[in-house]
Amino acid sequence: KNPSNHNTSNSKAILHFRPLSIYNTISTMKYTLTVLAALIIFAQSCYLIYDPYCCDCVNQETNDCFVKQANISFDRCAHHECESSGGMMGAAQCVKYNSTEWQTAQEYVNMLDGPINTKLVDAGVKYNYGCWNHLKMAELKMQVVNGKNYWVKLELLCEPLAEHNYAHVYFYVPNNIDAEGHVEFPHPVLNAIQYPRSERCMLDTFKDDDIVVNATIY
Repeated sequence: KNPSNHNTSNSKAILHFRPLSIYNTISTMKYTLTVLAALIIFAQSCYLIYDPYCCDCVNQETNDCFVKQANISFDRCAHHECESSGGMMGAAQCVKYNSTEWQTAQEYVNMLDGPINTKLVDAGVKYNYGCWNHLKMAELKMQVVNGKNYWVKLELLCEPLAEHNYAHVYFYVPNNIDAEGHVEFPHPVLNAIQYPRSERCMLDTFKDDDIVVNATIY
């Protein structure tokens, strides 16, 4: 046999199969990248169960996954559908989280901490012993009248039972300008409390107490 002919034959075989090998490698890489892209899209997509959150009073997200995907803090969201006031004059308006009006209302809530807790405890609500940080504002509506009406959803941080740890509170702040135009220190007045309420209960306007305590649950 001619050695040179043998080497030439092998070289041709190698050259003949090399393009097919490269094609298979490229096809495999394309398939792998396609699968990875599909997995990334699947991982980033949200489930479509309707469990709405209303964020910043106007932006409704389908569920908690969409809230996270939008990079929105849950402090800015209420766990229910957004509602519209319909543009009615004097209607209670949703107040955005951490706005100036929100911070003002938070100061009023701090001033009413004692009366709110006294009213709940007198009605039979029990708090964890030694708990001092009582209330966290979760939602707020405000109405301009001759003064201002406020309705707030409060998380009761000292309430030991999670299913009962929200209350809706209605208070009124009269105008703090006297007849001579002097600015006086505001004096919020507690009007009514609804308890118990859950995180998902929509905050509506109300004027009367609705406190129901089942003594057997404690």
